[in-house]
Amino acid sequence: MNPNSQRVRSRRIAAFWVIGIALLFYLPALGTSVVQREQELRVALTARSMADGGSWLLPDYLGQIRLRKPPLMYWAVAACYRLGNATDSAFLARLPSALAGVGLALTIFFAARGFMGQRRACVAALCCVTSLIMLRQGRVAETDVPLTFWTALAAWSGYRAFFRSAGWMWIVAAGLASGLGFMTKGPAAFVLPLLAWLGFALWNRPCINASHHGPRVLIGLFVWFAIALAIASPWYLYLWARAGSLAQLRQELSATFGETSQHRGAWYYYVYTLLIAFLPWSLALPSALYAVWRRARAKRALLFCLIWFITSFLALSATSSKQIHYCTLLIPPASLLVGWFLGGLLWGRPQAAQLRRRSAWGVAIALPMYVVFVSIAQPRAEPKQALCAALESCLPEVHDAERVFLVGRHRATIEFHAGRPIADMDSVKEAWRQSRPGDLIMLNTKNSHLPETPSDAAVLAEVEHRGLRVAIWRRL
Repeated sequence: MNPNSQRVRSRRIAAFWVIGIALLFYLPALGTSVVQREQELRVALTARSMADGGSWLLPDYLGQIRLRKPPLMYWAVAACYRLGNATDSAFLARLPSALAGVGLALTIFFAARGFMGQRRACVAALCCVTSLIMLRQGRVAETDVPLTFWTALAAWSGYRAFFRSAGWMWIVAAGLASGLGFMTKGPAAFVLPLLAWLGFALWNRPCINASHHGPRVLIGLFVWFAIALAIASPWYLYLWARAGSLAQLRQELSATFGETSQHRGAWYYYVYTLLIAFLPWSLALPSALYAVWRRARAKRALLFCLIWFITSFLALSATSSKQIHYCTLLIPPASLLVGWFLGGLLWGRPQAAQLRRRSAWGVAIALPMYVVFVSIAQPRAEPKQALCAALESCLPEVHDAERVFLVGRHRATIEFHAGRPIADMDSVKEAWRQSRPGDLIMLNTKNSHLPETPSDAAVLAEVEHRGLRVAIWRRL
């Protein structure tokens, strides 16, 4: 076998290794845990409305038009529902996020391989896949991991196109990624790559001027923006054509990012939040930043990763709305920096053989433990498991009933797992007044006893789990 064929084979094996590790961390028991987070329910139920025949251009959540997020994630989940022929599947709802996590790992691997070698690239991809926030967000039907994937792809494609003369196809890739990222969750896929490119260009301004890359960068930025705008603008033009839609969009965005935002935080919020979100690799992040700073001037790609991390960190810190899952946007550059640093410890020294063996054993032990945890331990400990247990025990009756009334909380969770609309009632008395024979009444209460079953009702299910008590009655 000639050396070129051997290298190609080695690259393919490494890429398949990255895909396999990512799939093993994201896919096992993906649909086992209860869909209960409000952010996840918004995506899952809005996509169900689309898949069941609702509008694909005006997202609908529990009967209300929802324009706070662009619709690409809803479309992806609705497409999975259609392909899987099931709109109550947690696995299908979460599949786009899991696949985006795999795509992000591959993006990190291919970005790192060119300037730090294949082994360090594998370490960087592993850091990304196994960080705490990625293990959490990559297994839920939310927009953070898909947005991070598109943002990372745009940032690195733009770097290759603008500063490495890699060809115009990379500019097209950056434009497509930014446009799709904008349609996933908004402007982060525009802003963060642009800040990284501008920061790198300002740092290397003398080199760029000397190599006559300045006009190329300006033209490339125009093409990138035009492609991204062509992808992101049609949906907003559709809203603009509808009376009142843009006004509602502005109102919802103001509630999210304006002075009335419910998720405000101090300017140093991400200083300590990132240390939690990037565990266990955040323990090596300070050392990696110091080591990269010392070597970055000798490696332009490494310098870009450092500037990408710093500009993204500052941009997130400057926004008024702050939440821990926004840290996913910092994971790609942080993984590249830590991967380069840890790879140097594992392969950059003659005495590192023992450390490599211990690391391999650590991964081999951690992976089955993690699979067991997400398959068995985590679902059993979920506080809303009683809701699913009650529904599963009488699911045919729930589907066949003309109407189902709920007395209690967690309507969105119940509606998703029941696979049908649920009417929310304030009391048993009101539910009884509006119900007819054959209708179902579902009650749930936390840390208090359920009311006695009326004489003209049959008990279909009664479940208790960690203080949550659930009962389903059929009116006779």
